[in-house]
Amino acid sequence: MATKKEITENVPVEEEVKEVTHGENTEKDDGYVDHAPLFRDGQRYKDPLNVIINGVKYSVPRGVPLRLPKVVAEVIDQSIAQDAYAHELDQQLQKQPQVTVF
Repeated sequence: MATKKEITENVPVEEEVKEVTHGENTEKDDGYVDHAPLFRDGQRYKDPLNVIINGVKYSVPRGVPLRLPKVVAEVIDQSIAQDAYAHELDQQLQKQPQVTVF
């Protein structure tokens, strides 16, 4: 059974995910990284991003800078990179002439 970990704006410091506080020394390696806010537009990209790692579900809100576990940030970054690569490849394929075989 999967467990669920909500990542919210008002996460206490003791929780697994901590909210980013500017001016704090984030150089130490505590298993967390500062992550830029996820894109939010209020329409298609308004719901939290769900990331499941080893049966643990992380619900990451959009538009909020957070301090995430490294593995969650890595999954999100790889997903964004894959989407960018797929978009670039799609653009390249659309520029190629279409061949019709009868």
